[in-house]
Amino acid sequence: MIASESDPAGADRRVQPAAGILEVRDLHKDFGGVHALAGASFYVEQGTITGLIGPNGAGKSTLINLVSGFTPPGSGQVVYDGEDITGHSAHQIARLGLVRTFQLSSEFARLTVIENLLTAVPDQRGSTVLAALRGKRYWRRAEEESVARAREFLGRFGLTDVEDLYGAELSGGQKRLLEISRALMGRPRVLLLDEPFAGVNPTLAREVEDILRALRDEGMTIVLVEHEMGAIDRLCDTVVVMAAGTVLAEGSMAEIRENQEVVDAYLAG
Repeated sequence: MIASESDPAGADRRVQPAAGILEVRDLHKDFGGVHALAGASFYVEQGTITGLIGPNGAGKSTLINLVSGFTPPGSGQVVYDGEDITGHSAHQIARLGLVRTFQLSSEFARLTVIENLLTAVPDQRGSTVLAALRGKRYWRRAEEESVARAREFLGRFGLTDVEDLYGAELSGGQKRLLEISRALMGRPRVLLLDEPFAGVNPTLAREVEDILRALRDEGMTIVLVEHEMGAIDRLCDTVVVMAAGTVLAEGSMAEIRENQEVVDAYLAG
C-alpha cells in the first residue's frame, strides 16, 4: 500500500521506486473549475499489470489522457523510465514506448483490418521521399516483416478470418480487439488500456485476459482502467483505487477488499 504523504519512506518510494517504470506525481487537472484530478500519485513496477479502478467521475480516464499526452496536466509530473515526460505530445510519448487505447474504439472505418494495424508501425521505411527514390528493394523487406507481425497479432486475437474486412464492418468486440492489436504494433513497453473488455463477450474476454497475462510474462507493463472486478482480480498484480480525483488506496485486490474506506467509496456501491 502507498504510505501517506507524512510517511517519509512512502514519499521516497514514490519519487524513486526501485523497479518503477512509470510514476505519476501529484497530478492536478481542472476543467472549468471542476477538479478532475486533485493530486493523484502512484507508481507502476516494470513487468506488472496494474488495475486502475474507482467510481465514475473518479478521474481515471483523465489520468490516462494526461499520462499519454492527449491532455496537458495543470500541475504535477509524469515520469516514464526515469525521464520527465510531462507536457510531451501524445506522438512523442508513443515513440518512447508508452502507448494507449481508448474507451471508445477508434478504428479507421474505411481501411481493412490489416491496414489498420499497419498504420501503427513506427518509422516505416517506405514512407519518405528518399525511400521512394531508392525503390522497392529498400523498403519491401521491412514491409513484409510488418505484414507478418500484423498477421501474428491477428492470429493471437482471433481476427485472422476478418483481416480483409473494413474496420466499419467489425462487431463491437472485434473493434476492441483490433484496437489492442494496433496498439501492440507500436512495440510498447507500457500499454495503457482504457476499459479493454467493454463490448467483448465473456468467453472472448477470458481469452484476452490470457493474452494480456502472457504479454506481462513476456516483460510488458500494462495499466488498465476497468470496471469488471472479476477481470481486475484475476489479472492485476496491483490495484490503484481512485476517488474524487485522487488515489484512495493501492495494493493487491485482497488488500483493497479489506480497506473499509475503499469499500464505502466504491466496492459497496
